[in-house]
Amino acid sequence: MASSRGDCDGVAAWVLGTEERLQHATPIVRGIDPDGGLPTEATLLAHERTMWGLATAQRQSAPPPAAEEINGVMVALFEGFAYAMAVFADVAAGDEHPFFAQTKLNAGKGAIAEAGGDIAHVVLDLYPVLTTRCPR
Repeated sequence: MASSRGDCDGVAAWVLGTEERLQHATPIVRGIDPDGGLPTEATLLAHERTMWGLATAQRQSAPPPAAEEINGVMVALFEGFAYAMAVFADVAAGDEHPFFAQTKLNAGKGAIAEAGGDIAHVVLDLYPVLTTRCPR
């Protein structure tokens, strides 16, 4: 099902900006190994700020109508990464009871896993629909 030209205007530029934000986030997230030791609290808080900045930029990216669903998923993805970094920073601070630290660690890992599912949904489901609706 094709979209009207107006629904697709700006898709290429919007996709480029989205990909740039995702490329900025990817090494940060891949650099976190919750099971192998976390970076410092300060580093994780800096990562959290970066992820909130990416979420805000994505939210404000003015997606064309054909890309609005993907944009919502991408905003949630960056917010999930920000939440994970905040939780990991709490754990890295080292002042949690071990039970609560482990619970927070699991919550952060869950947020990362959920964001991974969001990426798969975008790549496997939503992006192919967008490129079919808005061919170049």
